[in-house]
Amino acid sequence: MHRCWVALIYTLCFGVSTPAALAQSASDPLRGSLSADAEVIGSEQELNPAAAAGGAQGDVSALRPTSREGALAKARVGARAPRFSERLSAAQARAGGGATEDPQSGIFDGETQRDRPERQRVGRFVVVPNLTSGTGWTDNAAKTAGGEADGFYSVEGGLDARSDWSRHELALSLRGSYQAFFEDGDNNTPQFYAATDGRADLSEQTQILTRGTYSFTREARSSAENTVTTGRTASRQEFGGSIGVQRRVGVVGATASIEVDRTLYGAEASSDDSTRNNTVFSSTLRLESQGGGVLGTFVEAGGLLRRYDDECAPGSIDCVDRDAHGYQIRGGIMIDRGPKLAGELGLGWRRETPEDDQLSDLKGLLVDGSLVWSPSRRDTVTFGAQTGFEASSLDGATGSLLYSGSLAYAHQFTEDLVGDVGAAFSYREYEGIALDERDFSSTVGLTWAFSDFAALETRYTFEAFRSSEPGRDYDSSTIEAGLRLRR
Repeated sequence: MHRCWVALIYTLCFGVSTPAALAQSASDPLRGSLSADAEVIGSEQELNPAAAAGGAQGDVSALRPTSREGALAKARVGARAPRFSERLSAAQARAGGGATEDPQSGIFDGETQRDRPERQRVGRFVVVPNLTSGTGWTDNAAKTAGGEADGFYSVEGGLDARSDWSRHELALSLRGSYQAFFEDGDNNTPQFYAATDGRADLSEQTQILTRGTYSFTREARSSAENTVTTGRTASRQEFGGSIGVQRRVGVVGATASIEVDRTLYGAEASSDDSTRNNTVFSSTLRLESQGGGVLGTFVEAGGLLRRYDDECAPGSIDCVDRDAHGYQIRGGIMIDRGPKLAGELGLGWRRETPEDDQLSDLKGLLVDGSLVWSPSRRDTVTFGAQTGFEASSLDGATGSLLYSGSLAYAHQFTEDLVGDVGAAFSYREYEGIALDERDFSSTVGLTWAFSDFAALETRYTFEAFRSSEPGRDYDSSTIEAGLRLRR
């Protein structure tokens, strides 16, 4: 199994170019190719449509389902939290800010300069692969109450590709990682994420935007949804797709989109939780105004349908029909002070009403925002906040609301030495039952480029998880070091 994952990631990184074409995607992100919110952790991230803050050509990242950014924000899902440069790329895509690969942008992307690679071209595409391997130790490998210490090794890689056409655009992003523990293989953590974005320019003012995503993670062992005490936890797969039309006339823009998000649980795992398998269909209309000043405004509204695979048999009196319909509204501001300060902050409301009167409505405040601030050429700060609405199979629970936020800061000491610190917090509240979960994590990392093609990465991460359900609280500390090679 380990060899299969290593082979897969190696193929993704190096199967499309020669060794001379190696480059690192995080330091040269393709705008709109990775979300976070993901998001996350996966992100997590791990999400609402976010049109570009300005410009006539639109942004292929303008249609991004809320669930993708929310996935990046889940700190306990996946092998690692997003890198600083990945957070920055996702935040800039949301805000329509300047790309970090532009040396004149004035934004420090959290990467060392000595080993910065040149982007490689394959036909009419810019291709950027990357590969990192490392090892580490944690005092709580299972991330549960009473979890034992264990060492691990990890490998991760990715591939970004974006078209270099005079009109239209196509972008592809692949990410894969595998964390394998030495003592207990049931704690091994695979993670995979893929996204493709397209833009067809019908005219200078009108574009068709498309997006497709796929992610694979495993259920957190400390989650209330997890029923596995031994063996691997259930897998979680998410499929997403969206298509929309964006029209901009002067300072006013409008985007109409439809989205489909499907989530599957328990495939290829020792735990089968197919009762949560569901699909969400949604449509959204967004209007925005950007008058060329620092601030712009936007409003958006849409409807949704949630359909579960597990249907009630006709005439059944014991079955609970979890299918639901609902709506969401949101409004906010867009900040555009050039590359130094850009972002989008929004507030709204979302409500899902189940078909079965036994279940209460899943409703709550929508908080959604992303901000990039670069006070100097050596310092950059990113902020993100998301709200996720997720399915549940717990008795009496309609679902859960996940509020998450993150703050990260990167500083360039020298061209060879870079450091970053970050913190993230999430709060999950279940509707219909008295249960909530809180998760806090903090991290500090240091990267030293000791040659023109190699760098040493070190990181320490602390996590504290608290649940209102007894016996699920835990703390964990993780230290790791890795070697990054790029040319």
